[in-house]
Amino acid sequence: MPAAVDRGLRARLRDDTRVTLNGPERHPLAPRADILNRFLISRLVALDAIDYLPGKLVAIESEGDGFRFELDDGSRHRVDDVNIRHGTVPALKSGFPEIWQRYHPKRVRLPHLVPEPSWPSGYFDR
Repeated sequence: MPAAVDRGLRARLRDDTRVTLNGPERHPLAPRADILNRFLISRLVALDAIDYLPGKLVAIESEGDGFRFELDDGSRHRVDDVNIRHGTVPALKSGFPEIWQRYHPKRVRLPHLVPEPSWPSGYFDR
């Protein structure tokens, strides 16, 4: 990884905030997630800039000046703020719009997003 990438990300990190990412997969780098979102998460994990809690959110309630939430494994966690996002706006688009504008035209042509076979016509006819 070019050191400049991690330096650029580290420069954007906030000293007053610790982010905890939650998802249903055991690991934060879900193969079904957008490849650039996976890249960004991989760098933030490598920089120890985020925590990851696997599991499904089953309950959330206000508690003092923050929130307490419960995951499907029964674990309960206390946080200052909650942002529930279900993928309607890609993180890359909202966090790094200048990169998104250059990337998006190429993204829509990626093989995993284009409903065309990855194999030549007639390949399975043999």
